[in-house]
Amino acid sequence: MQSNRSNNLDLLRIVATISVIVIHVNYQFFQFRYQSPQFEVNYVVQSSLNLITRFSVPAFVMLSGYFILNNAANSDIKSFYKKSSYKVLFPTILVIFIYFLFSLLNAFLKHESLLLPIKGILSGNFNNLWYMYMLMGLYLITPFVILVKERVSRRTFTFASIVLMIWAMLSQITSSSTISYNLGIVFAFLPYYMIGSLFYGENKKVASKNVPIKLAALICLFLITFGIRFMGFDFFLFDFQSNFFSPAIVLFSILTFSLFRSLSISTNLTKLSTLTFYIYLFHTLVYKILFSLSFLNVENELLMILIVSILTFLISLIISMVFVRLLEFIEKKFDLKNKWYSCKIWS
Repeated sequence: MQSNRSNNLDLLRIVATISVIVIHVNYQFFQFRYQSPQFEVNYVVQSSLNLITRFSVPAFVMLSGYFILNNAANSDIKSFYKKSSYKVLFPTILVIFIYFLFSLLNAFLKHESLLLPIKGILSGNFNNLWYMYMLMGLYLITPFVILVKERVSRRTFTFASIVLMIWAMLSQITSSSTISYNLGIVFAFLPYYMIGSLFYGENKKVASKNVPIKLAALICLFLITFGIRFMGFDFFLFDFQSNFFSPAIVLFSILTFSLFRSLSISTNLTKLSTLTFYIYLFHTLVYKILFSLSFLNVENELLMILIVSILTFLISLIISMVFVRLLEFIEKKFDLKNKWYSCKIWS
């Protein structure tokens, strides 16, 4: 993780994490503006932020595909499940439990049904954690995807990725789902996963020459999408499925990944990059608490978005650092890793 290539992708992971935070914080205001487009500062900036940051979730999926699908060792089903479940599943379950406690407390204080948090956990539509439910589905099919990838040509794998992406766009903008681990959702994100792996081994010098073209294409996509939304077409705006599968967002996400892949970054960003997973897990809880603090409220919406976004990132970062230390302590204290790896299920 010390090479320029990895530094590029570490930077992308950090930028994508900040973008997710901005999406959610910005939504607290833009949800009241998008239905009545007006060419004024708040609408223009909030709509722009909502569009520019949409690459974030597809970028996370492509990053996973880049590293995971190009490691032949991950085709070993038991080995991959053992490793990924310990690394991702355990922390996610612990965070879900924390969210669950806060949700129960919030429901109790607001005299709401205590069944709502339970329903959220069972359906997977539990704040931003829907992504983790979907990711678990991708991890389940990962060994099989690698086996296919190793047995077909790059051209065939590329063609399959394009066909699946077209299917995903048609599927997700014409249907809906009530659970985040629905196979339709998992297979919709699969082409992003596969496309991410296709960037592996790309000639960096050749790719870097196309940076101006990529930037121009991104600007054009943004302007076109902004214009379409301004005219009142907002079908793909917020739904957690369709908003990542409009043609413009698909192209924007892939181009953004390609752009970062082309950059040369000498700064080692590994430490911060490794914490982004936990920042993502905790940020929703943080910004919701921040919005409940009356002394933080300011009349200027854009200033409020900036303040809450920065504070959310910094506080989530601190919480993540403490959380990682806690996980390390628990692991050493109870020897969890060795106990998990030695379970009969893996023998």
